[in-house]
Amino acid sequence: FVFLPESPYFLLRSGRGAESKRSLRRLLSNDVDDTTIDERIKEIEATIRSEVTHKFNVIHIFSRKQFRFAIFISFNLRAATAFGGMTVLKSYLQTIIGVT
Repeated sequence: FVFLPESPYFLLRSGRGAESKRSLRRLLSNDVDDTTIDERIKEIEATIRSEVTHKFNVIHIFSRKQFRFAIFISFNLRAATAFGGMTVLKSYLQTIIGVT
């Protein structure tokens, strides 16, 4: 979108620190003091450093028992919703009510 600035996170990841401060100031408001902006920038930088050191791996989701169980429950709930007829009922509810 033309009227939206780039996010401070994206700008910091791209190595454009001064632009990220301007973007953050614009997103928060112009009356925010410099210390607040600097604190937020430090938080974003810490997040970026954490993401660089702890890479996300999809295999990690399936390697732990609690994640597998949560995925199993989620999948079964979604399947029960899909095969339970609720989607069809929602789709044709207006027609059903109109006929009765």
